[in-house]
Amino acid sequence: MSTFRFTTFVLYLCLVSVRAEEKPDFIAEVKKTIETNNLYFQQQHNLALSDKLFEANAELVKRADAEKSPYFDFVVANKLYGMDPDAAYRLQQRVFKVLPAVPEVDLEWAMNCHRRGEFESAISAYGLYLKANPEDPAWALLADCLMRVRKYNEAIVAWKNAKHVRNHVAIEQMICSIYGGVDPLRKRADILQALEKGETTHEVLVLQDLNMENDWWNSHIYIEGLERDLARAAQALGKESRRYREMAALAALAQNEKVTDKDILDQHISLHVLVAGGDFPVNSSIAEQFIRMAVDHKMVAMDELIKRYGHELEVRATSKEGDVEALNILCVLHSSAENWKDVKKFDRYGWDRYKDIRFARSYLAELLRAKELTLETPDLKKAFDRFPEDAILWIYRLHVLGDQVLVADIAGAIHAEFRHLSVSTGTLKDSNKLNALFAQLENRLK
Repeated sequence: MSTFRFTTFVLYLCLVSVRAEEKPDFIAEVKKTIETNNLYFQQQHNLALSDKLFEANAELVKRADAEKSPYFDFVVANKLYGMDPDAAYRLQQRVFKVLPAVPEVDLEWAMNCHRRGEFESAISAYGLYLKANPEDPAWALLADCLMRVRKYNEAIVAWKNAKHVRNHVAIEQMICSIYGGVDPLRKRADILQALEKGETTHEVLVLQDLNMENDWWNSHIYIEGLERDLARAAQALGKESRRYREMAALAALAQNEKVTDKDILDQHISLHVLVAGGDFPVNSSIAEQFIRMAVDHKMVAMDELIKRYGHELEVRATSKEGDVEALNILCVLHSSAENWKDVKKFDRYGWDRYKDIRFARSYLAELLRAKELTLETPDLKKAFDRFPEDAILWIYRLHVLGDQVLVADIAGAIHAEFRHLSVSTGTLKDSNKLNALFAQLENRLK
């Protein structure tokens, strides 16, 4: 499956009845560039999929430099948007200098500037684009940039122009394109490179294959990469090693779209993990996946897992080497069992030792539940120092402030929501909280 970015420009090609009338020469030249070089682009795509992503990226940039064509630069910049952000920025900048009055170019340049924090340049380019496309939900991205430079009233107008009720899905996808990080294939390439240097584990690579996040809402299993990475693990660890067997079993279960309770139980019995008298998986991140399956398929209850493995998890988490995922599992298990005293203790330890935002959020949530959280709470200040744009921390802060919330507080919460998007209902990220914050900001400014 291709994981190259499905670009905004591709969407324009799907709307040629509108866009082609506006800029027929640009559209025609880009189409011609794609068609003429289709075989070449496919070759580089295949190279990237064969674990040579960095080589493919470098070849695309080299060819773009040689072509000296703004249309070729535009196509390559789009392909590299999620694969090599720095190269995409440089190429799109080159296009913008030559074709500054083309809306498609303006939007792509604005987005490249936006995600690098060059907000004034992004504001200017979004303005050019939206002048030509006043009904486009990209107003939401302009609103973010205006908030960043403290032009709050202009940001409110821009947010309203995005028409959230009608365009919320498109708005959320656009926000993800700015703050969602690199393409999952690039993430995998970075992990593979780290593995070759001995800086990470085979488990991290396999888990990436099993969860290739296309965006904040969708993911897929990269089967071809998974097969290669399991082969790597088998060669490095041995096919009979527990680590390899647990990874291979997890991969098999994850790929089984019709997995049954019996399938789950059989694999756990075969591995002798999480069953009565059985072992805990070697790798805690792998163990987390097995636990989820076992609990979801009613093979074992959370409180039983605490009895069986609570001590081992605590030993792992507090060992000299450390195991942050073991501690996270321990906290999840105790939370499920509503053992709040233990949750608070382990969250405190995790925040102090690992500086992990998950433990900070949970620990502060417990203080909030107990009505012990104030703006002067040292751990809240410390968390904000380390994670100034964490959406959950800002929710806590606004809750504590109540009616005393200031414009600066609402602005900070808006920055955090743009960067992460929180969950207002269900389990999926959405922009409802962001929309509410803009309404709150408008009321505060009146």
